[in-house]
Amino acid sequence: MAFATTSPSMNSRYGFVSSSARNSSREDRVDVVMRPSIRGGIAASRLAPARRLRMVASGGTLDVLFRDRQLLHRFEDELDANRAWGHGVARKFVQRNNQLAAARDRRELYALRSLRIHQLTGDRAGRWAIVLHGPWRLEVTFSDNEVMVEEVSNHYGD
Repeated sequence: MAFATTSPSMNSRYGFVSSSARNSSREDRVDVVMRPSIRGGIAASRLAPARRLRMVASGGTLDVLFRDRQLLHRFEDELDANRAWGHGVARKFVQRNNQLAAARDRRELYALRSLRIHQLTGDRAGRWAIVLHGPWRLEVTFSDNEVMVEEVSNHYGD
């Protein structure tokens, strides 16, 4: 399966390859395909109108969707993620999304104890949390073969 890429650049700190996926329209989902790169990371390429982020890595079959453009931009842009959350959280955000992309299904994620994945309750019922760094967590929702990255939140609200 071949995907067209658009001028990818190597991000050596996080070990993935990404390309710009900015679009002038105001859609909730952004259309980018992630695929294994020659250097062992993930390459991003921009596709036409479907408006979703699909990550395919290491035989994984989960489609990873970002709730908004800001999350996608922070996945691709190390500097923006560092400004927003700090270095540790930004690094783990990219790492966790790559792990989601590499998983074949949700059960495979439970086997990775370092994710500390758990279901949320109360007003966030239906969401799952994956620990990033300290009190920071990545909130996601699952449906069939899709994972929607909802938000990155500070669990204790600092």
